[in-house]
Amino acid sequence: MEIDPSHIKKTRDFRSYILLLADGIAMTTTRSLEEYLQALWSLIQHAQDQPVTYAVLGQLLHEAFLTEVPRPCRVLCNRFLVPPVKRHQKSAWSPSLQVDCT
Repeated sequence: MEIDPSHIKKTRDFRSYILLLADGIAMTTTRSLEEYLQALWSLIQHAQDQPVTYAVLGQLLHEAFLTEVPRPCRVLCNRFLVPPVKRHQKSAWSPSLQVDCT
């Protein structure tokens, strides 16, 4: 029995849907976790203007098993963004991890 993601309205519906995914397609997929997450990230990038609902989340999680895996994400590490520092402030910087999956 498969639930249409558009019918997911409440937390318990979302939980039931996730359990169906876990017992069904997740058990039979040959994808690695990395491939699944890359596909999911690609789908999220295309759906970023949609409101966050249980139905949208369920649909994204399901489609990530079926969507073609994009080319490997290029992770640009060791890049530090240094904001301009005013003379009276101590130097403060924070590392940032930039991910480019386009």
